[in-house]
Amino acid sequence: MVESTIQPAEIYIDRIEHGRARLLCRWNITTSTRDEQTIYSYEEVVLWWTFPYIDTDGVTVLDNYAAIEKFMLANKADILNYARGTQTTLIGKDKGKGKPPAAEKDKGKGKEEKEFTIRGNK
Repeated sequence: MVESTIQPAEIYIDRIEHGRARLLCRWNITTSTRDEQTIYSYEEVVLWWTFPYIDTDGVTVLDNYAAIEKFMLANKADILNYARGTQTTLIGKDKGKGKPPAAEKDKGKGKEEKEFTIRGNK
């Protein structure tokens, strides 16, 4: 969790270059008071979002900050869902205990290493 004394926006457009926007995406925003100061805690992901040159209306060209901001706000739910998804960890049958099953642990033991050549390398 990130902490800040500045109230965060859910999506902040940090930079725009070459048809992409660098976004700061924040969720689970909570507030608390510490030493008579408001502290904001939240989860945050920085990601690059590529946007279409023309908006879905077929008319609006996304080549200026105002048009890009409008597009980002209209698609905020999708962007935040994607950002949250980048933080998802898939856990297998072992429920995250970090130990592979015994059969997999011994897999590969006793095999000899072989030297091979990748084209162009020796």
